[in-house]
Amino acid sequence: LPRETEGTLGPTDLVNAVLQESYPFLLTVPCLKEISVQEREILLNWDASLVELFPQDGGAKEKALAALFTDALLLTLLENLPADQLVFLVEGELWEPPESYHFSGKINRPFFINPE
Repeated sequence: LPRETEGTLGPTDLVNAVLQESYPFLLTVPCLKEISVQEREILLNWDASLVELFPQDGGAKEKALAALFTDALLLTLLENLPADQLVFLVEGELWEPPESYHFSGKINRPFFINPE
C-alpha cells in the first residue's frame, strides 16, 4: 500500500490500492466484483480474469508475479482488517490457485517482513 495513503480505508479501498499498484507488472488485472469481511475471513469475489494470473503450466515468472499479487492482498488486507484468512471466489464459486502456486490465504501472527 502506498505510504501516501491517508486516513482509514475500507476493504474495497484497500483492494483497489493493491490493484492500482499491481497494474505495471500483471499481465491481466482482475476485476473485484464483491468483498465480504467476516469474523475470521475475507471473501474476495473476482471475475473470471483472476484465473488468467495462475496458468496451469505457469513458469517461474508467472508464479513470481502471482505471488507478488496474492502476498500484497494478503498483507494489506489482513494487517488492516480483523481477519486471518483470504478466500478467493471466482464468479461466486470457491476457487484456489493451482497447487504449484503455493497460496494458503492464511497469515500467521505475528508476521515479520524484516525480523531484525
